[in-house]
Amino acid sequence: MSTSFYPAGIPASFDPELTYQLALLDGEKPRIAAASIALLGLGSRARLETNDPPLITVGDDRAPVIQITQDGWKAIEACARYLVETEGTEWANRYFEEHEADQSFDETYKRALATARSRRESSASSGSLATGAC
Repeated sequence: MSTSFYPAGIPASFDPELTYQLALLDGEKPRIAAASIALLGLGSRARLETNDPPLITVGDDRAPVIQITQDGWKAIEACARYLVETEGTEWANRYFEEHEADQSFDETYKRALATARSRRESSASSGSLATGAC
């Protein structure tokens, strides 16, 4: 199944929440990004896996390791670039502030958000789009 892309390079199957969640992974180490994707809901992970081309691959039942494909990294970068272009460089801080108070968030995901926020604040000069640098 072919998926059309928005001009920013974001698959049309992405909803705004998935776009934000993936943009947060821009500049992350592959293992951290893959672990964060593992925390996403099944529907979101399925969209990444069944996209054409696939944005992630998942190992078998014995070793369900998530690997982000080259196209997946491009989509992550496109999500971050799109948010910087449309919402400015402070989008990540606003996203964290909105979601840290959300009681419906799973505790594990809240911890992941807090860790990511801490990393971004301590490495704001890294040049990653998700940190707000252009």
